[in-house]
Amino acid sequence: MKFRFFTLLLFSSCCFAYIQIPSVTLQTSDQETKGIDSSLPRQTVTKKQIQAFHPSTISELLRQSTDLVIQDLNGDNTRSSISMRGFGDNAAQNALILINGQPFTNPDLGTPDLNLLPISNVDRIETMQNSQSILYGDQAVGGVINIITSSPTKPVKKVNMSYGSFAAKNIQGEIADSFKNGVGYDLNLGHFASNHYRSHNEEQRNYAMLNLSYNDATTSSYLNFENINQDLQFPGILTREQVKQNRRQTRNYNDKENTNNSIIMFGVSKQVTTNWKTKVDGSILYGNGRGITTFLNTPYKFNKKRRNFFIRPEISGNFNLSKITIKPIFGLTLKNSQYQYKSSVYQSKDAQNQLAAFSLFNIPFCSKWELTTGARAAKSLDRINSASINKSYNNQVFITSIGLHYHLTSYWQAYIRRAGNYRFPKVDEDTLTQNNKPLKTQTGASYELGSSWKAKKLTLLAQLYQLDLKNEIEYIPLINSVLGFGYNQNLDRTRRRGINFNADYQILKSWMINAGYQYVDTKFISGAYKGNYIPSVPTQSLTLGSTIKFLKHFYFIINSNYLGTQYASGDVENKQLLGGYTVINTGIGYQIKHFQITLKINNITNREYNAITVMKNPTLSNAQLFYYPASGINGSLNLTLRA
Repeated sequence: MKFRFFTLLLFSSCCFAYIQIPSVTLQTSDQETKGIDSSLPRQTVTKKQIQAFHPSTISELLRQSTDLVIQDLNGDNTRSSISMRGFGDNAAQNALILINGQPFTNPDLGTPDLNLLPISNVDRIETMQNSQSILYGDQAVGGVINIITSSPTKPVKKVNMSYGSFAAKNIQGEIADSFKNGVGYDLNLGHFASNHYRSHNEEQRNYAMLNLSYNDATTSSYLNFENINQDLQFPGILTREQVKQNRRQTRNYNDKENTNNSIIMFGVSKQVTTNWKTKVDGSILYGNGRGITTFLNTPYKFNKKRRNFFIRPEISGNFNLSKITIKPIFGLTLKNSQYQYKSSVYQSKDAQNQLAAFSLFNIPFCSKWELTTGARAAKSLDRINSASINKSYNNQVFITSIGLHYHLTSYWQAYIRRAGNYRFPKVDEDTLTQNNKPLKTQTGASYELGSSWKAKKLTLLAQLYQLDLKNEIEYIPLINSVLGFGYNQNLDRTRRRGINFNADYQILKSWMINAGYQYVDTKFISGAYKGNYIPSVPTQSLTLGSTIKFLKHFYFIINSNYLGTQYASGDVENKQLLGGYTVINTGIGYQIKHFQITLKINNITNREYNAITVMKNPTLSNAQLFYYPASGINGSLNLTLRA
């Protein structure tokens, strides 16, 4: 079946490739892409778009993207995960976040906090809705999001301030410069505080970030230091009756957490010959947390530690073979992760080591055709030490990819590819399984057909895909489970078939519109739930947006996001279909030289909806729904001053 489907895609691509259109030019971002496979199309949020929307956080910015589904885990924008290509409860573990091409992950199931990176330090964000496990390995199943930080070429002195609903206050300061000797620096300081929409949901966050860089004719290097301290209260989930009574209430007044994270990221690349370049990059994460969590109506104190070490040496270049210029990338990755959790009801001390080797070849031929092929071998050694388990597990995987790209014109390209992917179990997932049975490695293959067209005023991207997974790792929530809150398991075989369509059109010099539509059919294709839909995945999503400039210095922004019907988180038996909803956000601003002010109103219709709906005990007769209410109408006034 896979072969027939892939053959059909290949035949469709060959037929489609010969359609003639007017000559246009396919363009990428203005700056060099860091770490992204440049043979595939991508969506880019530019610096100008960031400045126009004036977001307070990266999570808020990505909500305006036309090719992503953002899941707000608490309904307050403090814990967001990104869904790419039809993932629900496990979305955060199947979409890989990159910072300057480096994986940004946690060793445990905790969702990486996008808000740890100050928005003022972001130059652009590139997204690719393609499996990327060859280059990036673990978790790059549905796609990757590459957050690229700023590299100032001139002096920068900037202050951002905002005040909004729920007593939200945000202040950010940045100072940066570069010198003739190639040395540069970028210092960011910030403070954020908010009560948020619901009771017992106060947050305070302080951060400091320093980026040092050096560049000359053959060498490029950087060293980033960041420290973030956050205090956050958790309002918890509500029953249907509690939501009807007061959707802003809290379930308890105990749950809270303080976290302190220190992150070091580094990278050095050097042009060793005319044709070959070497690169080494890596990161170190050192995180501590403490707080209170409620279990069986009793509050318990907890402490946790996270440690991550990652390093990746690479060599890339080109060589000629029979008059064909072949462009290879070879690399190794080494990752050590440690996670420790300690409370009076549960303790674990887990570790994981990953080692991988990969290669990717880009082979142009016949002037307009490119063949891309690659492979990756990876191994994981897990050490689980909890109250019920004291064991070591080995997992290993080998995947391949092959793709064919056709440049119809300089503006229009089409591609077809088959890409293997995988996800190793997280260090804390094996501690919560049925009968302490170790989880298997999730593996899969993505079959993709796409085309992109970028002209002066119009940009289009269309993609068709089928994603087949074996041993997909999923969490099943339970009520009063002896394991705490639920358990992790390998699902029966699953399949996702979908389409993505994105468009940006510059109607006038002062008027831009954009649109994005996604449809995905996500089902179990074997086992007890064969034919059922995978829960917590909206079948359709639609984003429409527009930016209008008027009276020279004024601009107006409007954005509408629709999420279609889906089943509740954990509802593997498809007992209750949830309705869709639309949220509309607007903003109006004024900008002149060194001054910018923006008034934003989110959820302007005050639509009442739930960020997440969870079904506990989904396979039993006493299945029950719980809700995370999302914020109602809210606004903020934002001010930026530049020296």
